Amino acid sequence: MKDKNDINIEFDLLLQNLNQGYVALEPIFDNDNIIDFKFIKINDFGAKILNTTVENLLGKTLVEYDPSLKDRALIKALKEVFLSSKKRTIKGHFFKDTFPNIDLYLELNIYKSLDFVIILF
Repeated sequence: MKDKNDINIEFDLLLQNLNQGYVALEPIFDNDNIIDFKFIKINDFGAKILNTTVENLLGKTLVEYDPSLKDRALIKALKEVFLSSKKRTIKGHFFKDTFPNIDLYLELNIYKSLDFVIILF
């Protein structure tokens, strides 16, 4: 029987090799309010879609990556999923400040997992 560490390694390999973007985001709190989310995992495919590298995103917040997201639907949807644990799908043009010359339309499927949220896109 496999131990928990082996299962986590296999799961990480699966996520890394998905043919879709995968991002795990940790909420950032100011007192009891979620104000942003920090990239804690991203697969290569997701980084490629976002026209960047994994290393460039890890540890940054969404607002650091794209300031236009501060008061937008994405942050609100992430908060809602984190607080309610209900899956949510949103579609739209995200990362407008980061990609001003690219029409990047994404469908984001958002899930809660333990103490973070996951986006598949």
